[in-house]
Amino acid sequence: IVNKDVLQKKVRRDPLSGHIPHISVSGDFREACNIFACITADPTKPPTFYHIRKDNGSALSFMEFVTDVTAQQFLKHDDTVMMDNATIHSGSDAEPLADLLWNFEADGRPLRILTLPLPTRSPQLNPIELIFHILAARVRSFRCKEAGPSDKA
Repeated sequence: IVNKDVLQKKVRRDPLSGHIPHISVSGDFREACNIFACITADPTKPPTFYHIRKDNGSALSFMEFVTDVTAQQFLKHDDTVMMDNATIHSGSDAEPLADLLWNFEADGRPLRILTLPLPTRSPQLNPIELIFHILAARVRSFRCKEAGPSDKA
């Protein structure tokens, strides 16, 4: 099911296949969750680090997530962080993020983590979109298992 009211008016057609991507949503936002996630190709680390939260996503909650990722040493010296242009990544509370990741001291030296912003409306360039899809499916699956008698009607 696709809710046309939440889709962008103009969707880019894939230039090679002609396929127009769509996003399936339920439209029921009463039990909305926020998913914050990092992925890595480094074989010495677990492949993902994520939080699933019930609060509204804000730049402040995103900064808390980045602080936790750094504290757990998922992000290490000289890593690179790619982010899309979501408001929570660039809002007023998240403005110091690039400086924080570059200058934050760990093990007696600055982290020097480079932040790379992705172009607007380019989810195909963001490899984490697949992880978000998988995590969202898990959240929906968990909700179905936890549904009460009134939810089944």
